[in-house]
Amino acid sequence: MKKINKILFLSLISLFLVSLFETVHAESSTGDFSIEAVLEGHQKDENISYWWLKVKKGESIKLNLIINNGNEENNFEIAANQAVNNNNFTLDYSLSDEKVKQYLVEKEPTFNFYKDIFFEKEAKAGPLKLILAPNEVREIAIAFKVPKAGIRGQAIGGINVTKIPKESDRQQEILNVYSNVVALLMEDINYSNKKEKNLEFDLGKSNETEQIIEVKNPNSSLLRQVSLEARITDNNGKIVSEFQSSQTAVVPNASVSLKLMLSLNLRVTIV
Repeated sequence: MKKINKILFLSLISLFLVSLFETVHAESSTGDFSIEAVLEGHQKDENISYWWLKVKKGESIKLNLIINNGNEENNFEIAANQAVNNNNFTLDYSLSDEKVKQYLVEKEPTFNFYKDIFFEKEAKAGPLKLILAPNEVREIAIAFKVPKAGIRGQAIGGINVTKIPKESDRQQEILNVYSNVVALLMEDINYSNKKEKNLEFDLGKSNETEQIIEVKNPNSSLLRQVSLEARITDNNGKIVSEFQSSQTAVVPNASVSLKLMLSLNLRVTIV
């Protein structure tokens, strides 16, 4: 039986938790089109360009999103997705309903971005497809109802607008797909995060060729501007493997496995 002789402990340093709202904002103007959130009366902060809403139990909410198309006719798909921290620890607004569950402690979040958000006058929730003429500006209606039980803590997702790729988007055999997203953050009108806890860490399944750390956010609220540096060292203090992330936000009830980069070959003893 093989046993790793040198992994002793996990050293976690440089963990910063301070408020910086820009880490949530993911709007951009790539792919010859841009999108813009129209802020309304539920908006908590008028100085940001994504939705941060204060909502009541059972309340109906109506939002609008502006799409500015480029110089060519384009097909678009608009979708609402739950935000997660992926295996790079960065915010990801692009995953399907089934895939996000592997990145969350609670498999059924307080608000379902896939089943509870409706676009335009569609009778069913889900993605909306549309065609925009060259240089057309279209305002898209977004509607949802806050659950009767309300929002527990905070809920965060995003409205994704993806340009359906054309052959002209191909570069050196690679077909580029362009997506822009605006974050949608919701909290109860009486929400307070005074009892916010730090992230939880544990050493996951590891061996001589791969080391994993498990990171969880025990809060039902967003942690902003988190920088993470994790190191596994041997008996002599030499770094065996490490992981570093740039500053990001950590979604409520996040649960993510992070693979460390090997920097030292481990000795293995046979016992």
